[in-house]
Amino acid sequence: MSLVGAVRRAGREFELYFRYPEWCEGFLRPNADPFLAAMSVPAAIAGEELDSDLPASAVLLRGLTRAVEVLHTWHPNRLGRLRLGDIPLRREPLPQGPECAASFFSCGVDSFDTALQNLWHPAPGNPPLRYTLFIHGLETELGKEVDAGAAAEHAVRASGQLGLRCIVGSTNIRTHFPVNYGGLYCGVALSATALSLAGGYSVVFLPSSRYDPSSEPLGNHILVDEPCGTEYLRVETDGGDVTRTGKVLRSIARSDLALASLRCCSANSGALENCGECTKCLQTMMSLEIAGVLRRSGTLPSALRPDFLDLIAPPRAEYLRINIARLGANDPKAWLIPLLKRKARNVELTDALRCYLEASPFRGLLESWRARKSARLQIVDRFPSPN
Repeated sequence: MSLVGAVRRAGREFELYFRYPEWCEGFLRPNADPFLAAMSVPAAIAGEELDSDLPASAVLLRGLTRAVEVLHTWHPNRLGRLRLGDIPLRREPLPQGPECAASFFSCGVDSFDTALQNLWHPAPGNPPLRYTLFIHGLETELGKEVDAGAAAEHAVRASGQLGLRCIVGSTNIRTHFPVNYGGLYCGVALSATALSLAGGYSVVFLPSSRYDPSSEPLGNHILVDEPCGTEYLRVETDGGDVTRTGKVLRSIARSDLALASLRCCSANSGALENCGECTKCLQTMMSLEIAGVLRRSGTLPSALRPDFLDLIAPPRAEYLRINIARLGANDPKAWLIPLLKRKARNVELTDALRCYLEASPFRGLLESWRARKSARLQIVDRFPSPN
């Protein structure tokens, strides 16, 4: 079953779609909302007006405007504000789906934590979690996935063992809009996908990896995600206030299924296996080691190499010190403490040098470097008119 929208841009036409198994037919409601959400950030990046021949939710249009405004505040050189055309508003609201919830589920730390916490300790007022969502084309663009079928089957098995039903689908929105996913598009793209299935549930959880709500997004973010809800679907960012190590301690370390099924690699192009060497794998392994369960992990190497901190992207000093606080002086894992402290000091010295340069006569060099970096990012964010 598919929800398909015809998009006209620069005199050309192409199709965006969301595809699901036949048993999800009752979840699909042909309407413009998922497509307008999917096109909002690309339209703001391209500086083009967003319009629709079909009526849309007034709640969603207001929310998309707010979400893009937040992104524009963080990245004024990368996207403008959302300009809406004369979009007709829906006179009668779409009915709300059944009183149950769905959650995106990749078998990573964030998604496992969201699923387990909402099964073990559901928040007051939240409906029961019933579905997980595994969508080809979001984590990795269609055509660039490697053995994604095995990853989907893995998510289906893990969901079943949690007592949840996994919806495996696909979308080509990233294929047509290859903008920066982690920094600009993730939350809106996830919300658009959730809207395409909104006849099947009333709440959707978007697992979040950003634990500082005052910071700009790393993946999705509460200030961008939740405005993308409508009168018939509540979008809820989940877990953004807890560190990766905190999630491992409260959820992953307590679940044999999660330890046996973790899939956290950022270098595997959507494949099932973890490489054990990328930043995401090493950060996860560090959290598992702090929790004392790395050797029980079934999908990652059982030990950290001594130089692992030199191989990951420079973390924030605050992140390192939070992890240091998790370790006691007499802890068997205390060998990590001097490594984390040394890395934290190096990060703090780098930050201090950056502050000095910003206040010194050498500020022009720093601004020149930032300008070159911004230019590279803008090149990545551009997307051509469809052929």
